[in-house]
Amino acid sequence: LLPGVALLLAAGLILVGLVTTNFDRRHPRADNIFYVLDADTQTAAWGSTDQKPDEWTAQFLGTGNKDQFTEWFPLARRTFLKGTAPTVALAAPEVLLLNSRTEGGIRMLQLHLTSKRRAALLSVYTDANEVVAASINGKPVGLDATEGRNGPGGTYALSYYAIPEAGVDLTLSVKTTSPVKLRIEDRTYGLPQINGKPINGRPDYLIPTPSQFSDVTIVTRSYSF
Repeated sequence: LLPGVALLLAAGLILVGLVTTNFDRRHPRADNIFYVLDADTQTAAWGSTDQKPDEWTAQFLGTGNKDQFTEWFPLARRTFLKGTAPTVALAAPEVLLLNSRTEGGIRMLQLHLTSKRRAALLSVYTDANEVVAASINGKPVGLDATEGRNGPGGTYALSYYAIPEAGVDLTLSVKTTSPVKLRIEDRTYGLPQINGKPINGRPDYLIPTPSQFSDVTIVTRSYSF
């Protein structure tokens, strides 16, 4: 066989496929990196879904330790490569309590959510066992169809894409008299600028992996009402 050519036998047919380790602009290899900031603790990290650092992601990850990032991603069931990152002054998503009332043992919270960074995605996480109803701008959100309803630890997750500059109103009905704890996360495209530490650009034979974790900046913050 010629170098780079593989023969596969399937159902009596000979299939010829090309296999290469010589990546170039015409045959790029994919990798990814993301930045996450915890606005509560003012700690940050670089992360990646890759199996190991490469010649570009090593500038963020070093040798790359494995971690679940559960402190940032409540629904994460996988491990990520993780590297220590400097803290960047980024505006965290904000939640304003508009109203709170209790009827028949059910507490209704009316909240206003905004993203000063004009995030492409804003997500809310709370205890699934407490939530009995939810709506966004008056439109009910089906609990059974919501991702994370039966996730790890009984986490309830709700995501809003392309949140308007004015923000959105979230109403949560919960069966608890205790404070309701929320974790809010917003994501923007692109990596942050690090003072004194310019990011080297990707070589032309590398491209971002098609993934929600590719080249994004994530900021999280916790609230209790």
